Amino acid sequence: MSNDDYSSGRNKRRKTYGYERAAPQNIEVVIDNVTRSFDRNTVVIHRDFYLVRDVVSGSVFVPTNVYAEYDEDRVAFNNTTQASKTFNITFSSQPAVTLFEIEPATNDNSQNVQPFIVSHTTTQVTVGLSAPFSGNVIYRAIYSPTWPALVQRNVISSSFFYTAQAGYIDLAAMTDFTASYGSLGSVPSFVFLSTYDVNSNNQADVAFVATGSYTLTAVSGNVSAPITDRIYFMAIA
Repeated sequence: MSNDDYSSGRNKRRKTYGYERAAPQNIEVVIDNVTRSFDRNTVVIHRDFYLVRDVVSGSVFVPTNVYAEYDEDRVAFNNTTQASKTFNITFSSQPAVTLFEIEPATNDNSQNVQPFIVSHTTTQVTVGLSAPFSGNVIYRAIYSPTWPALVQRNVISSSFFYTAQAGYIDLAAMTDFTASYGSLGSVPSFVFLSTYDVNSNNQADVAFVATGSYTLTAVSGNVSAPITDRIYFMAIA
């Protein structure tokens, strides 16, 4: 057959192209006793969990464990008494914020520094201190429409997670307080407390005197002076 004979018939021509997309990687998983098949390449990554698109129906399956909105980071101070930090996420509603730990830049007398929350929104937090300080204050912020909530500390590692309750209690010229929360199923391992200067009463000289009394459904304590303001709590199992 001559080249002219071959070129005269378009249906006889064929050109093979390389595979331009990633080859399908079909995987079967069992969820709630139902076997589902999906292509690994169709998994859509969300902030804290995965959305899986079913190969056959095209529907999106949302897993049962949906994590609470959570952020954890440092607020930096440089010989100052107030500093702000933009959250790493935007919360869908105002979160509960607690101040977790003080990290001094040097071995100074930081145990006498009292941190408190000056203000916060869904996008940032402002922290005040009782004295000038250089270093960091670590905060934890959490929001969930229902409690208890599953928290994934993806700031540290996606393998760190816990169950939490969070909220606040408002005090009216009080030193003693009891904040109640729904049961976590066991006595919390930790409870964090922070004063929130929601009434602009300047909480720089107010410190927690006792915060170690907590049960399955409540935490009790007292502060060093009567306050008319808010206390945030976060209970962790």
